Amino acid sequence: MKHKGLLIFCSVLLLAGVCVSAVGFAMGGRPGSFNISQGKIVYYNGAQRYELGDAPGGWGARWGNGGNGVISAPVAPVAPSAPAAPTVPSAPAAPTVPSAPAGQGGQAAATVNVAQLKKLEVDISAGYVVIVAGTEASLAVDGNMPYTSTFEEGKWEIKSTDENLYQQWMSGRNRFFLNGEDVTTTFTITLPAQLNELEGELNMGEMTLTGLAIQELDLEVNMGAIVVKNCSAVSSEFSTNMGSTKVQGFSGRAASISNDMGSTVLEGDITESLEIDCDMGSVTATLKRPASYNWHAEVGLGSIKLDGNSITGQGKNSGNNGGTGNPNSPYYDLECGLGSIKLSFSN
Repeated sequence: MKHKGLLIFCSVLLLAGVCVSAVGFAMGGRPGSFNISQGKIVYYNGAQRYELGDAPGGWGARWGNGGNGVISAPVAPVAPSAPAAPTVPSAPAAPTVPSAPAGQGGQAAATVNVAQLKKLEVDISAGYVVIVAGTEASLAVDGNMPYTSTFEEGKWEIKSTDENLYQQWMSGRNRFFLNGEDVTTTFTITLPAQLNELEGELNMGEMTLTGLAIQELDLEVNMGAIVVKNCSAVSSEFSTNMGSTKVQGFSGRAASISNDMGSTVLEGDITESLEIDCDMGSVTATLKRPASYNWHAEVGLGSIKLDGNSITGQGKNSGNNGGTGNPNSPYYDLECGLGSIKLSFSN
């Protein structure tokens, strides 16, 4: 009888196992277990309990408190995962485009039409600039200084104006550095021999002009040096802050010199007017002697020497050297603060 009861109970367990598997698959294939509690066959899926029926008499009394009669339900088989998608090879990297040379500032020099060229503007923070006469207009750059070169509506503009440049005296000349790199550069500019306008501004370094005939010339230097050789200009302006300007073999109608704390030297022939304004530095002008001239001088604590005659003391003085009423006589207007002006003539 006991064997018959055990057989019946095993049958019930087998049937329960099948039910458990079915329930497990229906609930997403979760694993579970069942035991006998309070005379009931109970299935537990990890979240909820389900009573599947009465246990046989003796078994229910024996394990009625849910003791050790735990029988694990078969675990639902895990469905095989789908095969991984094949790896798509990445596209080849785009070729690297070489950058422009540092000395060109990322931009090639502009093409200049000589027939349309009317004005040149040069603005260089630090470097060496050489401007010479030729048949074409061209720019040659030797060094790594960043710069721009543009040509539009007859104006050619060349600029290199980085505020982070600094200079150091090495091997007998000033060298210029940017972010620790030596970017000392020489800009060689070739122009047609005749030009309407030329404006040049230099902070540190040197600018040289040779053999040019210009209608309007305007040059300014801060701490560097400007040298003008064998040039002519109908009208010209030379401005010097703390550096130096030296003009040799020059000819023109009207010239203006403004000198702050630097030094300016002018040698040549000025036929109509020369204006000199000197603050604390010195200006020396040696001109071709005219047949006659008129002059005006104003001096503060400095000194003015005109044709060998000293003009000192505060005040204004005017005079002439046979030039009264002569429209062809040049006029010299001299003003000096704490510096010195010397105007003399060569025969």
